Amino acid sequence: MNPFSITMIMKNEEKYIDKFFLAIEKIFDGYQYEVVINDTGSNDNSVEIAIKHGAKVIHSEWKDDFSFSRNLAVNEASYDTIIVLDCDEFVTGFNPEKVFPASPDMIGRLRIRNFFVGSDGDDSYTTYLPRIYDRRYSRFEGAIHEQIIPMNKALPKYYDADLSVDHFGYYGKPEELAKKTEKYERILLSSLKDNPQDPYTLFQLGQNHNMMRDPEGAIKYYRMGMSMNPDVSLEYVRMMITSLGNNLIRIGRPEEAAELNIWSEKLNRDADFLCMLGLAYLRTGKYMESMQKFLSALAAGDSKTDGASTYIPLYNMGIINEILGNKDGALSLYRQCGDYKPALEKIRELI
Repeated sequence: MNPFSITMIMKNEEKYIDKFFLAIEKIFDGYQYEVVINDTGSNDNSVEIAIKHGAKVIHSEWKDDFSFSRNLAVNEASYDTIIVLDCDEFVTGFNPEKVFPASPDMIGRLRIRNFFVGSDGDDSYTTYLPRIYDRRYSRFEGAIHEQIIPMNKALPKYYDADLSVDHFGYYGKPEELAKKTEKYERILLSSLKDNPQDPYTLFQLGQNHNMMRDPEGAIKYYRMGMSMNPDVSLEYVRMMITSLGNNLIRIGRPEEAAELNIWSEKLNRDADFLCMLGLAYLRTGKYMESMQKFLSALAAGDSKTDGASTYIPLYNMGIINEILGNKDGALSLYRQCGDYKPALEKIRELI
């Protein structure tokens, strides 16, 4: 396997940086690689910890532009093959035979599990983000939620790399998240001013309001993004539709969430979307339609949100069986939910 450079940007990450290095040193033991960090003004022990682990650290001024800072780090790398990570991301799995591309103009997507504190406690969802590329063919563009773009401006050619990461950037104290979301909001609104019809920026604004625990704001930006008629085959657009529905359900407007059924034909294998629709129909008393969507979610396979293709549909199908007076059927479904706490509580109530 060819040598590679791990590049990242950093500011005051002493909370995570040591654990970050311990993870990559374990996973990449025996392989030739380096870590190049662009520090944008740390005043804690982040730089000292990184240097202790053998990283190459450069320093630059923060300019409210993630791509600018990432590209500076990449320019200082010794190798052309780049893996981009953040300090709050910990590598958990790696298959050297399936990580790097067959062709250097391809861009690899990592499997990233994002942890956060939801309304019912700790939760997570999974995304696949472009993070592996050859710097001779591609570079970062975009001030925030930056994207890897081919230098020849051709459409990106993606592949799914067999490299998994746990991300804890959305998992923290409210005051820590507030600082992060305020910075993101400022940069995103500046980007939107330059390109007011960009659905991806509108999606990211919706995501930022999700992190702020502001469903009304998230709904506003998701609706604006969808009004631009983006390509539903794109992963972020599918996430935008599903997140719009989940936020509508969250604030007691499931009837509007159920209207998103218009996308069912194009999203008929998307477990997260189908599970959202199942919840919308359940909250509006349409139990048979709800059951159908939950069954489809179970059959869809992998989901981004933990449980959306397993215990969440099973649990809600149990609820429907209870409502319809089928106690035995409800118990059977709850028992298939594993250690899902709401299901365990239901079992205790019914036996």
